[in-house]
Amino acid sequence: MDIHQVANDWKNTCYPSVCGHEVIGKIVKAGHKISKFEEVDNIVGVVCMLDSCQTCAQCKNDEEQFCLGDKEPTMTYDGYFGDPKSNYNTFGSFSCW
Repeated sequence: MDIHQVANDWKNTCYPSVCGHEVIGKIVKAGHKISKFEEVDNIVGVVCMLDSCQTCAQCKNDEEQFCLGDKEPTMTYDGYFGDPKSNYNTFGSFSCW
């Protein structure tokens, strides 16, 4: 999947694109606004997409990428975090390391 995004095979790559669609890591420092995770959480993972509705037939069938709910999933790269109109690109899982 990453190689297709880097090569712009799907004609939606927003450069710079760091990619990395599934990543794991260890929390070593949590910011003051973080409440869901703590530094004692040893290993955390980020999946390819976040925030799908989890209630439509596709989500219930573990096919969040085809979500038909009123909220589109947030992709870990070349996606929009929060509001698609914000033009804020999710630059990829590896961009935060």
